[in-house]
Amino acid sequence: MTDVNDMTLIQEYADRDSEPAFAGLVDRHIHFVYSVAFRYVGNSTDAQEVTQVVFIILAKKAASLRQRTTLTGWLYEATRMAAAALVRTKLRQQAREQKAYMQSTLNDSDTSEVWRQLGPVLEEAMNRLNERERALLALRFFENKTAAETAALLGIREDAAHKRAARALEKMRRFFLKRGIDSTTAIIAGAISANALQVAPVALAKSVTAVAITKGAATVSGSTLTLIKGALKIMAWTKAKTAIVAGSVVVLTTAVVTPAYIHFHRHSDLTSNSTIASSADYPKTADQAAKAMVETLFVKGDINEFADKFVDPNPILRKLFIENFMRGSGGRLHPMSGAQVVAGKPEKSPDSNIWLVPCKIRSKGGAIRECQIQLEWNSESNRWIFKSVS
Repeated sequence: MTDVNDMTLIQEYADRDSEPAFAGLVDRHIHFVYSVAFRYVGNSTDAQEVTQVVFIILAKKAASLRQRTTLTGWLYEATRMAAAALVRTKLRQQAREQKAYMQSTLNDSDTSEVWRQLGPVLEEAMNRLNERERALLALRFFENKTAAETAALLGIREDAAHKRAARALEKMRRFFLKRGIDSTTAIIAGAISANALQVAPVALAKSVTAVAITKGAATVSGSTLTLIKGALKIMAWTKAKTAIVAGSVVVLTTAVVTPAYIHFHRHSDLTSNSTIASSADYPKTADQAAKAMVETLFVKGDINEFADKFVDPNPILRKLFIENFMRGSGGRLHPMSGAQVVAGKPEKSPDSNIWLVPCKIRSKGGAIRECQIQLEWNSESNRWIFKSVS
């Protein structure tokens, strides 16, 4: 299947910087990325720039994508975010154009006519879905895979794929209806399948590959570099918010199940926590905290010390964190003894108390790994709280 080969190519590029492997990925997905970008920005010039940015980001993040089972969903999200960064200043003009476009008459029996109405607002409708729904529809109706192929790539049963696709299409149908487009889910699906994929310009694949394999180091315009930074920032904040929501669910669920137990232990643990946070070597700034987190977890490989310093002091939440982390890492840590960690400039979320800090880990052999830490200063417990790593 295509995506199985995709992950083989990702592995080959991540391990050996194989230009043929990366070129193969570009050839497979250039039309898909370009088509999504084109629908966002509405013109070929901007769509080509978004496409270039997406593959530069892919080159930068290839090593972190090895464990995925399919690349299509990730490419869709990356394209969506890169396009969003580009069109931010054009939203008013786009809204006026879309409003004028919606004034024409819809003919349900003609998918090309339906597409003429759906095309300008398709990506807006996709934005209303969650990431799993977008990945499923991208595989099923953008790349026109069968239900069986889609289910296999997403690791779900075929009947589940059918049900999820039906629910997602119904959400889109209701969205379109609010904008004056009264159609059925079957016609919407047919219109998308028949028209969603546009052929990218002939020379785009070659230029995208040449620039992306340098991870943007080659000569690119200032606007492209700005767009790369903007898209990466949106991706990082999106992941951070997802981690925060997941953490909140754990806290709320635990609180509902055993409120008295949590209250008792939270009260008794605050003293030891304040002792840890007030010690002379406890990090005072976000970059110091991120560096300490990376050193403790990845260099020393000490999950218990990490939990003592950077996880909610409630014993139940601490235990849940350790169990979930160890389950996600296969039950064991792989310390990078002797590695050096450098934390970059922290950035604070404009609408929350969450910080993002880029970090680099240099192994004794000289290999460099990059990651990004999301953390929060909790004034109530007087400590830095780890949120996620990407």
